[in-house]
Amino acid sequence: MTEWEVVTLIITLVSFIGVFVGCAWKFASMITKLETLIENLSQTIDRIEVEQKEDKNEILTKINDHDKRLSTVEKEIIRIGEKHG
Repeated sequence: MTEWEVVTLIITLVSFIGVFVGCAWKFASMITKLETLIENLSQTIDRIEVEQKEDKNEILTKINDHDKRLSTVEKEIIRIGEKHG
C-alpha cells in the first residue's frame, strides 16, 4: 500500500466512525425524548382516568338526587290528586 492509500483508508475509517457515532447519538437522543413523551402520556392518562371516575361519581350523585326529588314530586302529585279527586 502506498502512503496515499493508507491516508485514504484512515480518512475513510474516521469518517465511518464519525457517521456511526453521530447516528448513535441521534438515536439515543430520540429514545430519551420518546421515553419522556411516554411518561408524560402515561401521567396524562392516569389523570384523565381519575377525573373520569370523579365525574362519574358526581353524575351518579346528581341522578340519585333527581330520583329522590322526582319520587317526592310524584308522591305530592298523588296526594293532591287524591285530595281533589
